[in-house]
Amino acid sequence: MAQGMFRISSEQLNKVQSVIAAKDALIEKMRLKERATKGLSQAKTVGEIVGTALVMGAVRGKCEKEYGNFQVPGLEFDAELALGVLITGAGFVMAQTSNRDAQRYSQDVLTVGSTILAGFARGVARNWGKTGEFSLNTIAGGASPRSLPGWVGYAPTPAVNVLDALSQTL
Repeated sequence: MAQGMFRISSEQLNKVQSVIAAKDALIEKMRLKERATKGLSQAKTVGEIVGTALVMGAVRGKCEKEYGNFQVPGLEFDAELALGVLITGAGFVMAQTSNRDAQRYSQDVLTVGSTILAGFARGVARNWGKTGEFSLNTIAGGASPRSLPGWVGYAPTPAVNVLDALSQTL
């Protein structure tokens, strides 16, 4: 036998091969688990997006006024925009905190906030496409209240009602 060469018995070789095969099986099992976890995570994200869109659509439909206004009471900006910015901001803060639970859920909060902002942006873009005017004051669900007949200050008064009221008093 040449110097520096070593010999391994077939029993030892079988033992090394079985250890390697066990490690390979464990690696494959971990890969399958990772794929399943990734798939569940993606399904959860899709559920969060669709669920948020459904809830915001229902809330907006229930709360907005006849002309599409869904403003924060006493302020002149859309409640959907305010909520989206607030929740998205909370997600960014949660991601930067030292609290592990907050960090763990920060991506979920960012997904919900981003979905709300995307819904608002879609509505604004829709109105921009219909009217040719881009404005964040344009209500996402309908027309800008300033463009409606009878708009007076904060509360709109439909022109027909104003004219009817005037004709009845004269």
